[in-house]
Amino acid sequence: LAPHLLFNGYFGDPQATADAYRDDWFLTGDLARKDPQTGAFFFVDRKKDAVRFAGRNISTLEVESVVLRHPKVKEAAAFGIASDQLASEDELKLNVVLGEELSPEALCEFINQNAPHYFVPRYLEFVDALPYTPTNKVQKFALRESGINDGTWDRNKSHFKVQKK
Repeated sequence: LAPHLLFNGYFGDPQATADAYRDDWFLTGDLARKDPQTGAFFFVDRKKDAVRFAGRNISTLEVESVVLRHPKVKEAAAFGIASDQLASEDELKLNVVLGEELSPEALCEFINQNAPHYFVPRYLEFVDALPYTPTNKVQKFALRESGINDGTWDRNKSHFKVQKK
């Protein structure tokens, strides 16, 4: 195979192109898991979107898939916010667009009952809309940049307790 056969690099950004390659291999930034029985690979998340917390890599797509099963949730985006406890890790935050009124505690209880305990976010914010690209992907970088604000619910400052299964 010849290098750069399918992709010549990032337009106008030679440093990003250099960073994306190891030798002649383009690193997509996608995370996958391999089924041990069939050998098939399954997409898990984008590396830059996965959240590292308490020694776990948490797939934001898997968190979102659980949250979106709640009947009052219309849209959801999970992403990492820098931890105030440990610089090398992130806390999980959810921005959620609701179809009907719902409390942060009720949504966290739903997540806790339907997913591993570490899917329950520390931060939760109900928003009117999520920012999208022209190709209809959530702009998680914009959500990360918006961070924590007065409208953000903090599980650590609430009475909600995560139940470990």
